[in-house]
Amino acid sequence: MIPNYIRVFINYVLLISCFSVQSQKQVTFRPLSVKDGLSQNSAISITQDRTGFLWIATQDGLNKYDSRSFEKYKQYFKDITNPTYSKLGKVFVDSKDELWIIPISQIPHKLNKDNNSFEPLNGIEDASTIFEDQQKNIWFGSYSTGLYKLSFQTKKIEHIIDPGKVSGINAITQDRSGNLWLSCEKYIIQIDPQQPENIHYHYPDGNKNSISNYSFILFDHENNQWVGTFGEGVWYRESKDNSYKRPDIFIEDLKNSLNTIYVLTMLLDSLNQLWIGTYGDGLFKIDIAQSQLNQYLPEKHNPRTIQYKDILSIYEDYTGTIWFGTDGAGLNYYDPFLEKFNSVINFQTPENINIDVVRSITLDVQNNVWIGTSGKGLSRFSPKKNEWYTYQTDNKKGLRSNRIMSLLSDNDGDLWIGTQEGGLHIMDINENIMEYPKLKNLENVTVWCLQKDTDDNTWVGTRESGLFKVNKNKGILKSYKKNDTANGLPSNNIRAIAQEAGQWIWVGTQDDGICKINLKTNEIKVYRNEPGNTNSLASNQIKSLYYDNKGILWIGTNGNGLCAFDIVNEQFYNYTVKEGLANDVVYAVLPDEQNNLWLSSNRGITKFYVPEKLDSTPKIVNYTNYDGLATEFNTGAYFKARNGNLYFGGLEGYYWFNPSDIEISTVLPKTVITKFEVFNTVNPLIPNVKLNYKENTVAFSFASLQYSLPIKNQYQFKLEGYDADWTLSGNENSARYTNLPPGNYTFKVVSSNYDGVWNNREDSYSFIINKPWYLTNSAILIYLLLFFATIYLIYRYFKWRWNMQMQLKFERQETIRFKELNDFKAKLYSNISHEFRTPLTLINGPIKKQLENNLKPDLKKDLMLVDKNTKRLLNLVNQMMELNKLDTGSLKLNPEKIHLGGFILSLLEPFEYLAKNQHLIFSHTVGPMSITLFDPDIMEKIVGNLLGNAIKYTSEGGHIDFKAVVSETDRLIINVSNDIDNIIEKDTNKLFERFFQASPTNEGTGIGLSLVKELVEHLKGTVNASYSQDHKKIFFNLEMPIHPIKDEEIPEEEVTPISDAETITKKTNEAQPLILLVEDNVSLLNFMTSLLEDKYKVIASKDGVEGVQLALKKIPDLIITDLMMPKLNGIELCSQLKSDEKTSHIPIIMLTGKTDPENEIAGLQSGVDEYMIKPFNPKTFQIRIENILTTRKKLRAHYNKENVFKPKDIAFTSTDEKFLIKVEDILNKYLQDTDFSAEKFSQLLGMSRMQLHRKLIALTGHNTTAFIRLERLKQAQKLLEKPGLTVAEVAYATGFNSPSYFIKCYKKTFGKTPTS
Repeated sequence: MIPNYIRVFINYVLLISCFSVQSQKQVTFRPLSVKDGLSQNSAISITQDRTGFLWIATQDGLNKYDSRSFEKYKQYFKDITNPTYSKLGKVFVDSKDELWIIPISQIPHKLNKDNNSFEPLNGIEDASTIFEDQQKNIWFGSYSTGLYKLSFQTKKIEHIIDPGKVSGINAITQDRSGNLWLSCEKYIIQIDPQQPENIHYHYPDGNKNSISNYSFILFDHENNQWVGTFGEGVWYRESKDNSYKRPDIFIEDLKNSLNTIYVLTMLLDSLNQLWIGTYGDGLFKIDIAQSQLNQYLPEKHNPRTIQYKDILSIYEDYTGTIWFGTDGAGLNYYDPFLEKFNSVINFQTPENINIDVVRSITLDVQNNVWIGTSGKGLSRFSPKKNEWYTYQTDNKKGLRSNRIMSLLSDNDGDLWIGTQEGGLHIMDINENIMEYPKLKNLENVTVWCLQKDTDDNTWVGTRESGLFKVNKNKGILKSYKKNDTANGLPSNNIRAIAQEAGQWIWVGTQDDGICKINLKTNEIKVYRNEPGNTNSLASNQIKSLYYDNKGILWIGTNGNGLCAFDIVNEQFYNYTVKEGLANDVVYAVLPDEQNNLWLSSNRGITKFYVPEKLDSTPKIVNYTNYDGLATEFNTGAYFKARNGNLYFGGLEGYYWFNPSDIEISTVLPKTVITKFEVFNTVNPLIPNVKLNYKENTVAFSFASLQYSLPIKNQYQFKLEGYDADWTLSGNENSARYTNLPPGNYTFKVVSSNYDGVWNNREDSYSFIINKPWYLTNSAILIYLLLFFATIYLIYRYFKWRWNMQMQLKFERQETIRFKELNDFKAKLYSNISHEFRTPLTLINGPIKKQLENNLKPDLKKDLMLVDKNTKRLLNLVNQMMELNKLDTGSLKLNPEKIHLGGFILSLLEPFEYLAKNQHLIFSHTVGPMSITLFDPDIMEKIVGNLLGNAIKYTSEGGHIDFKAVVSETDRLIINVSNDIDNIIEKDTNKLFERFFQASPTNEGTGIGLSLVKELVEHLKGTVNASYSQDHKKIFFNLEMPIHPIKDEEIPEEEVTPISDAETITKKTNEAQPLILLVEDNVSLLNFMTSLLEDKYKVIASKDGVEGVQLALKKIPDLIITDLMMPKLNGIELCSQLKSDEKTSHIPIIMLTGKTDPENEIAGLQSGVDEYMIKPFNPKTFQIRIENILTTRKKLRAHYNKENVFKPKDIAFTSTDEKFLIKVEDILNKYLQDTDFSAEKFSQLLGMSRMQLHRKLIALTGHNTTAFIRLERLKQAQKLLEKPGLTVAEVAYATGFNSPSYFIKCYKKTFGKTPTS
């Protein structure tokens, strides 16, 4: 049997040989500090409870950590470290999941989970450590009061060893036999828990008078004992040996001896690795099975090393993650599954070595790693010796460039070096750059890539010179370049090379796709991207090539992902981020031993599982910086070693790994619900808590208690009773539900670890939301009773409704019958109106004709009686039609902008005449009224019926009074009163009923007042009748709303009161026709002015004499005159003006309130053009004026068409004809006279220039001068038709002074020259 010390010696020799070699799996650490929420960066002690929460004791409180947040307890811990001793607080969880602490008071405390507070354990003082034995007893060591035990059976504290028998106790442990071991000051103690009085003292240093202070004791899996001391290193004792030895006594060249280290804590992990935390010497790891020793110290610029050299505590959690509490950098932790890749980055290298932009990488035959950089030269790393060296142009003879773009190690051990603009170099095994004269042509080119073929030749791809096949001894064997022939390379810029089966070489170019070279025939076939063709190369920009010996060429592109080319079938396949790639820039393609592909990109490294069918979706796993990688890699920097290791170069250094070593963490994380909130208020997690119905918005927070990489833990949750399926929330660790209905609920949550492995064991929490009082059973019973009562009431309701519907149906049928009757009545009224009007017209026409003859007085009286009653019948028919319109709702208002006061006065004038004829006294008052929007037809009917009724029922000599005013509230008030002989009807409301007659002998039909009432009510007004106290008068009072046009709505010039004979409206546009108004009633004059002033220029006069004078002076285009006027009536005015040559052409409209035919006939005989009865419709009044002026304009146009002046065709009257004959005579006599002017023309006619000017414009449309010129031109036109006359002769013969002026006027008038 091999002695133990020999076995230890062999193990440590192996340890020495492995210590300097680059390990297969790097150990890296990640921090957790105050930046992450830890209360303080001195992590004195660490433990984990059964749930999975981590507890960290610091000088500034106790921290409970759930991977997402820290909860702080106000418990503070001692942290004292001196050269010979250390006093550190403790946190400990026993097998019953009870949490114990030794705070700064050094009195043990236990967490009371009911109130979440710590309670002291009285009876123990100056405690130093806590330990639980195999019988679940809790042991407490102290610095000065001995050893204590809390019995599991009795729950009582026992003082086992008093301070006289034991010095300060630093730690307690138990061996396989159940013996307790105490590391103490000067010695270590062994006791049997069943017989603690038997104390065995051990002295590892062999000196009973030793001053050593033993800090920690630990037993490994073989029950070998490891003992740590404060400042005097580590002692080791095998299980069957009684003597202690130094573990490094056989290691002569060990850089860091374990004999003098200051051990604060030790831990044997689940992989049989011994971790030793020291004060000042960092962290040690001893792999006992492999006999390997590693020391970990802080490195200033390396975030993946241990962050502090003082390690106060070590703890392994349930996932296998090792936690290290430091004295100034918080927690560091190591998870063997977390870091998938080994790295050598720039800040890990010596100060003078820079590998920050790696462009190429390879291994030589001695397994040295060669790294080519972009500008920092060529570096060599020897893992066996842990040595670095960099070659640059200034320290290496023959090196022409520091930009190393490609590297290749050949079978001779030589290193081929391709540089940017420095050409190709070859370095021998002694690291000397050799001169090869036959390769001199490749000295100044840029070499992007190098590739060995099966014939041991090297293919060189360049940036500008194409592709070369070379042999270092024979020189350049073959070159390929781009040329104009079909058999050239697509580009001279070669980025990647791959060989297929020895006969073909594949070449990838920078911007022109790929090509295939047949090495036997030198035939070249090019493949490019063809837009629109899915079976073509995805991109012409190539980064990498790999041929997999299965007939598939794999192509890494710049921006279009990975392409696969099936060479046999010539079919392209493309894989991008849509299929799962991390990035579409593929810098490198390398295979592993299982034929999977590994790709480097701008987003880490991707493992690509090649699918059996290339057109199916592949499985893809992306590794990013979470897995210990840089984000961005680089072009050309990739290499596969003979042992299967893959190397990738990036912007920070290089990364290497063996794909078979990449392990997925299968540790299932514990999931815990950490918080329950109701309406944003935190509630304790009491199971089955009952909430009222208003507390129906809840939120949960939860955590996956795997702490290595919480940001990649995933969650799924479900609220049973509400959610149908599980909800995947990603890394979001909270869930919120609003407006939950009453019911029983259970919230469940599960989580995955950072490698996506799910633990289906959920954490759950149940709660109840009670129903509101109105959903309780008693409430439901009441609802049922109410429901049936409602059903009964609904039945009663529908029965009543059916009865009502039947009643309404009968009423509707009755309404339909009434409507049909009304429609029949309306149709009857319409038919009667039509049938009455036709015979009445036939009666009235002959009567009027006979009345024009000289008849006997008796016969004339009878015919006038017939004519009067014919008119009454027509009026009756009209009133019936108005009532019918009101009944059927078809009466439409036609409001117009009128001067209301003037219009009402125009309505009163006929009744003045009628009252005078019947010897009645008629007085009227009309207050000031502005321009108003009103329907004049309705106003005429209202006023006409009221006054007609008053005249009808007033006896001879009686009084009739009419008053009309507008109130401040814009309401028109009309009061009509008349004398009566006796009361007509006591109930005055009956007066407004249809067909009401106080006596059958009375005239009339009883329709008038009814029509008034209904029209007023149609206008939203009121009307009533009343008697005077002496019953001698009857009053009719009417009130209705009107719409005055406010002052701000009317321009000031639109209404100008007539105050004198020659007031003219403000609108004085000369192009407007001039109208003369002759009317003695000023209000009526203002009313007519308001109707005309928008379109015409208006002048006015208040009597006939003044009107004649104004007409002679202004020569208007139209005259409107009243019949009855002072000084000179309308007929006399018309006779004078029509007989005067100056005014005979002016059309005249006569207005009168007299309706007898004699006056109408007399007016027409005097020369009146239109005869209108007052009251008149304003619109009709305006249209008639416009028609007369339009007719005159057409007659004037007729003159312009005639070449010959014909007085008969132009004259309107006989007087006009005489005037025009006189004009013709003057023209014939004086037209050839060049001195004949407008002034001489007016003198010959006996008129002023203005009178002649207005007269000629009215008759011909031309002023005097234009008229003379036109007549001369017309005469010239006739002369030009005669042969033999020149233009000049014609011009002088027609009175023109100049032929040129004549030609100009002729062309302007006739549109052509005289000679045309």
